[in-house]
Amino acid sequence: MCAPDAVIIDDFAPYVWQKPNACAVWWDALGAYDTAQGIGEPSHVKIGTPWRNVITGNRAYIVVPATYAYMRHGKPVVEAGAVWTVTLKKTASGWLITGWAWGQH
Repeated sequence: MCAPDAVIIDDFAPYVWQKPNACAVWWDALGAYDTAQGIGEPSHVKIGTPWRNVITGNRAYIVVPATYAYMRHGKPVVEAGAVWTVTLKKTASGWLITGWAWGQH
């Protein structure tokens, strides 16, 4: 789902992933972070109606409100009011993420 040169910005260290396969490296880092913080399943991100959705040729820019819900040390936590900005490019195999930035409010 990610382009090999994607850039990821998120709210846990090291905050930016920008080398080849950044999405896979971010995923592994998220797993380690979640384990260290006592964050477990089930977890999910719910996105709202896009505030901005611009498609120009084979590129797209989307900004959505988001809510992240998860279990932390066995108790439910809901982080509402996040903003998720995503950029994409259309390829022969479909849309790929070229970057995203997550901002927790």
